[in-house]
Amino acid sequence: MLEPLLLAIALASAATPAPSPASSAAAQPLREIGHVYSSGTCTSIVMRANSAISTTLRNDQTVSLAIDTLRHVNLDSSNIIERRKSQASIERLAESLRMSSGDAQGQIKRLREMAAQSTDPMRKKDLKEFADALGGALARQERIGADLQRMLVIMDGRKARMEAEDDVMYANPDAIRPGWYFDRDFSPTHYNAMALAAAQEVENRTVGITADESKAAEHVVGAVNGC
Repeated sequence: MLEPLLLAIALASAATPAPSPASSAAAQPLREIGHVYSSGTCTSIVMRANSAISTTLRNDQTVSLAIDTLRHVNLDSSNIIERRKSQASIERLAESLRMSSGDAQGQIKRLREMAAQSTDPMRKKDLKEFADALGGALARQERIGADLQRMLVIMDGRKARMEAEDDVMYANPDAIRPGWYFDRDFSPTHYNAMALAAAQEVENRTVGITADESKAAEHVVGAVNGC
């Protein structure tokens, strides 16, 4: 047995997502599994689980940093260098979330396969529950990264559109900017407001991430049942 399930679960302190008033005080923290194994199967489960857990916890920190960054960047600055640095800082965080989460899903897939192959009823059930919950947290984190990248693409598209319309207006001073009449959501500036709205949305999503991580933590002991 994994010494008094030395899972006792010598888990590294969980880095929870940005604070949220909706977070449950009873939520179980997600931590890494202790490195004590008694079989090749147990070793594989623990190593793959810890890899996915480690990625999830790092992503929690990245999500918190993204929220803070979105609240403090100046995307409406008249200084083009400052604007580009602001966008680049968001892009780096978004890419990190998207790529790391996608990579960790490979470990989740393998854990699900191991659950399906297990002959231990308790391990089969809890390992799948663990993998599904942790996979859910990773998917939410990956979606945040993808949505932040989409926000940046929208900003770039609107800037390119404004530049094109500026050329038209320069050549035809009496022309009407089409964006003002045919796109009610079109705004050439106010990107800081978009960033602030995105920060709030990301913070709202941490509630779901925390719930998934808590559920994963509840099933971690059963996931190594019999080791």
